[in-house]
Amino acid sequence: MRWTFEAELLLLHMPDGDLAYVEVPASITDEIRAVAPRKAFGSNRIDATIGTVSWSTVLVSDRESGNLTVPVKKQVRVSCGLAAGEIVSVAIELAAAA
Repeated sequence: MRWTFEAELLLLHMPDGDLAYVEVPASITDEIRAVAPRKAFGSNRIDATIGTVSWSTVLVSDRESGNLTVPVKKQVRVSCGLAAGEIVSVAIELAAAA
């Protein structure tokens, strides 16, 4: 399955550098949890796309909201010219099982 949504690009300041991510809306989080098998630490491998840039990553559960999040690599942010606070269009799909 493929899901698309818009979300704010958020930054989490870390000692080794900033970590960027977008939060998956609750309705899509619920759909993914209904169809995806539970993996170690609750993460599932996905293929993500913003603009013309695609990458592989894992979904991560947000402790506060309970929603899933998509980490956005620095290379993706630079390639797409993205800054924190921007609203981005994101497409995600569960990666094929290896």
